[in-house]
Amino acid sequence: MYRSDSFLDQGAKRVWLEIALEDGKKIPKPENLELHYFSGKFTLRLPKSLHRELALEAEEQGVSLNQYILFLITKKHYQKSDNKC
Repeated sequence: MYRSDSFLDQGAKRVWLEIALEDGKKIPKPENLELHYFSGKFTLRLPKSLHRELALEAEEQGVSLNQYILFLITKKHYQKSDNKC
């Protein structure tokens, strides 16, 4: 399973930081996502074939594409949360 704080990820970050500092690049401070404003909107690019399949499934369910994708994301999110317990 992918973990952003894995040993290899931390090593890659450390090496990147070292090289960037050696090159004199400015390193931005990490953002505190707790303080970040989330609008509830984001842009997602996907293959045309998947877009079509999702639109057809939404139509079959009698809901908008947005509502259908929200349902799928929410369902998967809570299944993942239930498996952690």
